[in-house]
Amino acid sequence: MNTNPLPIASPNLNGLCECFIETIKLECLNKFIVLGKMHLDFLTVEFSSYYNTKK
Repeated sequence: MNTNPLPIASPNLNGLCECFIETIKLECLNKFIVLGKMHLDFLTVEFSSYYNTKK
């Protein structure tokens, strides 16, 4: 496993993170109207727990 840190301001180098962010955008956030930071936090936590148990 590579333990070298990624360079600052280069999110396209972390493919797993980018894939998960894209999945949250397409499968969760495009289907809801986010009403604030607390609501966004709730949606992402709920989707993450669902995604990690159903995948």
